[in-house]
Amino acid sequence: MSLSSFINIRDIVNILVPFTPKSLLMSLAKFQGNRVYRNNSCLRNAVYHNIETCYPDKFTRSAMDSIVRQWFIFKHQKELLVFTMSLMNSSRLEQVVPVEGLDHLDLAMKSGKGVVLMGSHLNSIAHFLGIYRLRKMGYDAHAVMPTQDDPFKPSKVGRAIVRMTGEGALLDQIGAFYAQFNIRPILRCLSSNGIALLLGDGFHSTAFVPVNFMGRKVNFTTGPVAVARISGATLLPAFMTGSSPDRLKMVIGKPLHVTENAGKDQDAEIVQQYACLLEHNIEQNIPGWQHWEFENILGLMKKIQDTSLQDRLTV
Repeated sequence: MSLSSFINIRDIVNILVPFTPKSLLMSLAKFQGNRVYRNNSCLRNAVYHNIETCYPDKFTRSAMDSIVRQWFIFKHQKELLVFTMSLMNSSRLEQVVPVEGLDHLDLAMKSGKGVVLMGSHLNSIAHFLGIYRLRKMGYDAHAVMPTQDDPFKPSKVGRAIVRMTGEGALLDQIGAFYAQFNIRPILRCLSSNGIALLLGDGFHSTAFVPVNFMGRKVNFTTGPVAVARISGATLLPAFMTGSSPDRLKMVIGKPLHVTENAGKDQDAEIVQQYACLLEHNIEQNIPGWQHWEFENILGLMKKIQDTSLQDRLTV
């Protein structure tokens, strides 16, 4: 038996939480982010190159170094918040992830046809915090997972912690279900007036449209738009804003209007609206976009439609 199957870093963090000041835990996550920043030159160079490509001549070298370092630090600090969210009381959870735009969500729920939240890879793992918060507020919210394997599978110690807290494993806490290229599980969720979170800048999709993004013509998935049209659900953009973990906020926007019988032209128009919103939010929160980790992200987004479905699963 490997050590990680018995106990892992998430378990250690959860054991420490009741006895350790939050500031110290955040400092430990910062230390880990700095360590990876120093040691992983390939990832560091990819993040640096992508930001420099998208924002040429915008930052000095020292400012760029700071932004790239923040990308690593914030990634580990956001993971810490997600791994410990089940131990937060309601006031702490509200402080960590305030939700803006609940009026848009409540109005959409009145249709009885469900809601598709069109999220993104901006502070992507922090979406789990948002979905968890919505579920604690009484919403039937679910995160749709692109792969069947559980990336947060609990160890033996982790399973004991799950039994003690009664919250279930991490994916249970966010009502997650698997729906790779099969929309039936999503439609079942929406048919009961549920809320399904789909990412609008992901690659695990069968269809894409070209849109203007970061000064380039690249491809974005039409998946969330297609699901909304087929189901009749309301499509709401949802972004996890904030450049650092102590300023995270889930912002739910006004509906992106999907017409039942519309075709590809309307798909492209809606996806372009979303891409513009995403670009604006990334510019306000540059260290938060997880996609900076890919080598030449804009090139990847441009050619993704030309890759096989199997290859898209490995991205």
